[in-house]
Amino acid sequence: MIKYIKSTTIFTVIIIFLFSGCDILKNKIEPKEEFIKIISNSNFSSEFYPEDIVQTSDNGFLILASLHNEDNAYVWQTPYIIKTDETGTVLWETTVASPFVNPIGNIIVSGGNYYFFAMHEINLTTHLLSINEADGSTTLKADYTNITYPTAASQNADGSFLVQGYDNLARETILSKISNNFSNIWTQTYPLNEDAEEILINHISKSGKQYPFFIGESNNSYFYNGLYNYTFSMVFINKLSGAALGVMNGYRYSGAVSSAINLSGNNYAYSVFNEGVNYIFPSEEINTNSINSIENISENPILELNKDATISVTTATINSKQLTVFAANTKNNQIKLYCYNAGTNDLAFYKEIAEKNPIEVTKVISTSEGGLAVLGRTYVSGQFSRIYIVKLSAKSFEK
Repeated sequence: MIKYIKSTTIFTVIIIFLFSGCDILKNKIEPKEEFIKIISNSNFSSEFYPEDIVQTSDNGFLILASLHNEDNAYVWQTPYIIKTDETGTVLWETTVASPFVNPIGNIIVSGGNYYFFAMHEINLTTHLLSINEADGSTTLKADYTNITYPTAASQNADGSFLVQGYDNLARETILSKISNNFSNIWTQTYPLNEDAEEILINHISKSGKQYPFFIGESNNSYFYNGLYNYTFSMVFINKLSGAALGVMNGYRYSGAVSSAINLSGNNYAYSVFNEGVNYIFPSEEINTNSINSIENISENPILELNKDATISVTTATINSKQLTVFAANTKNNQIKLYCYNAGTNDLAFYKEIAEKNPIEVTKVISTSEGGLAVLGRTYVSGQFSRIYIVKLSAKSFEK
């Protein structure tokens, strides 16, 4: 069941690009190549939290978000889905009715179809829903009652899925591998050994500190970022059995990996926060079969970033240059893109996105046109949380 929100308006706003050589008039950038949109809503008691963005075959975007109404008796978030065209204009938007709440990224793309995982508001179990790209209607596809408190999901290279959850009674992280026909392949648990329900509920309900739960893959292993052995850690997993291989330990709950992707072999691009300070590693070897720790990291802090900044990382090819791109929140309420030459620690260039109102990044992705798209949120009039989308063309990165 869905309901349409008809009170939404779209504002196209002027963005300030602080980047050497950026000249939109000179490069004749069309609206479909580059835009910025704020998706606003007349209900001032509503808050929107973007979760994920994917580009669709028509060069538009599908966006998954969480919606919270202050007058809602529940602490859980309502799934909210938006489809835009290539210029960022909203084609449709929907909310998903109870009992499904707390959508988690990533949007899964399989067989030309779109899916996302959500939680049951009473049972706290995990459920897979499909999204009809034409009209936004959703359909329940599978139930995973063995996974409670879902926190992250991803799609693997072989088409299977991974879903991360938490068993509050056993005090363990749950990781399940699911086939592309939605059946369970294996489920493993990883002990935390202490109670983390308050941390988890504050995270899921958006009422407290937000932690960087995510899942990834290399040629040799999977990895999850989440609760493990008294800390928030990145754990490396055997693909066949789900057994833990090694770990990048955080520092309790005040230091952890904040983003990570595998580049090749044991080479990773990742970022870390520790006691409020942020670090970026564009190309670093990690021994995934051993015990590692972020505690001793002290080199090259990025001091312009927010305390425990949200950071998203992706790879992209822009103007024939292969890059590793980190998007992060700065202390002056901007989003900064750090673009490194792929497989190196050499900063090729950076780009800053600035607004009058505060803006915060959720995710950066490469686009089919050879540019980038940034999903985040802004605060209209400095207080109303709304979804914010920026599309950058390859031309905007020309010097």
